[in-house]
Amino acid sequence: VATEPHPAADPAAAQPASYMELLEQNPELKRREEERKAERQRKAEEAQRQQKLKNERREAWEKQQVKDTRKKDREDAKWTREVQATVARALNEGVKEAEMGEDGLWYVDMGTKGKHMWMEVSDTYYCTICEKHLNDATIGAHISSDKHTKRLAWAVPGAAPSLPSGPPPASQPAPVSQPPVWGPRPGSKIRLEEWQKLEADGVIRCLPCGKVYDELHGSTADHNNRVLTWLETKRLQEQGAPP
Repeated sequence: VATEPHPAADPAAAQPASYMELLEQNPELKRREEERKAERQRKAEEAQRQQKLKNERREAWEKQQVKDTRKKDREDAKWTREVQATVARALNEGVKEAEMGEDGLWYVDMGTKGKHMWMEVSDTYYCTICEKHLNDATIGAHISSDKHTKRLAWAVPGAAPSLPSGPPPASQPAPVSQPPVWGPRPGSKIRLEEWQKLEADGVIRCLPCGKVYDELHGSTADHNNRVLTWLETKRLQEQGAPP
């Protein structure tokens, strides 16, 4: 018995027209694809959340930085005002402000009556009453100390609230490894009086008194009397009078 041949299957009709159609035809493949899509969405949302947190932290840090900077500026301005007030007071209580010489070292002018005499110091301020080397961080505590107040009262009567009952406190050695160097500041010139002598080590010596000359020594009545006597004796000797 003859049979009718079956028509050949169309290859194009057996292939899905799109990836979505393929998924519809394959439930397992569709399930895996949906899982991958959900995972990608979860990762994207997590990345977005992390970026948002990062942005919030950065903004909070920047705001805190601005706040801290403003606070520091206020504190610096307050500290500067306090230091300026302290220095102004200290300069009236025997403290001198140092200058930097051409050699890079600090010097204070210990001269009197317009005459310069430079002494090397180890910091930016020097208390001539207590022989202390000071700076912006230590000057306030020093001039408020009992020791400075007592010495100031003895050196400048009426400058301190009250005079101490006992003898003036002993002078403490200057906190430097070497003794103070007296003399002209390096790079500067100084004119010595005829009764002064500049020693080889830079010390200026008072010939009438035989002592090292400084601001305190030059202000004493004994020194002034000895200088007058010395000058008069020198004048008489120059005129031929016997010594």
